[in-house]
Amino acid sequence: MHRFLMFSGLLLVCSCSGDDDEPELTRGDFCADWAEAACSEETVDRCQAADVDACRLSQADYCLALVPQDFDAARSRECLSAVRAAYRDGDLSATELRTVQRLDTPCDRLARGPAGEGDSCDADSDCATPDGFECVRKGGAEMGTCQQAEPAAAGESCAAAQQTCSGNFFCNGANCVAFFALGATCTSNEECGPEARCQGDECTARAGTGADCTEDEDCVSNVCLDFEGGRTCTDRLVLARSEPFCDELR
Repeated sequence: MHRFLMFSGLLLVCSCSGDDDEPELTRGDFCADWAEAACSEETVDRCQAADVDACRLSQADYCLALVPQDFDAARSRECLSAVRAAYRDGDLSATELRTVQRLDTPCDRLARGPAGEGDSCDADSDCATPDGFECVRKGGAEMGTCQQAEPAAAGESCAAAQQTCSGNFFCNGANCVAFFALGATCTSNEECGPEARCQGDECTARAGTGADCTEDEDCVSNVCLDFEGGRTCTDRLVLARSEPFCDELR
């Protein structure tokens, strides 16, 4: 009898231990962790923040304004690791800038949007991104549908709703075909490839580093930042006291 009771008690302890798992991050918790990741010693020094706490308070507010209300923590750790790496040396590449300013990869999986599989969408954030869904468009379609994308190779069919094209190809609605050349008639940016955009129904080259811009899509780097009273295409940013980017880090 005593052995049975001891065994039962052991089972109870074991079964309860799983209840102490780390709780899922809330949106506020995530932004506190984001602020800690962003406000490295290098960041505080280069942006000349009053101290680490001041930097974290400012950056937490920045994060809350950036992260969608329908936040889901399932893929948050990957994002936080990328934020930490971006700020570690005070020198952010275009890829890192898109991550911390536009929630680009791997911070593009933080929203559990209301649209289900196959439902109409306008952006990835409309879909359940933590589960691997994204907004897949066909040809020059204005709207897409939420799908778990399956890549197709050059010349292969991409007619199925979930199929996307890899490499230097886009889906024309039926097959994966090569990007259009500069000057070709177009209906969407996807047709023109990463170094061009569809402007005035024509594939036009995006601007290089240092060129004037008004929006990210103007630039090959996909980063258009405030600079000396204007806006400039940028492929990297070195944190410094006079850099407007530091305003949210002090």
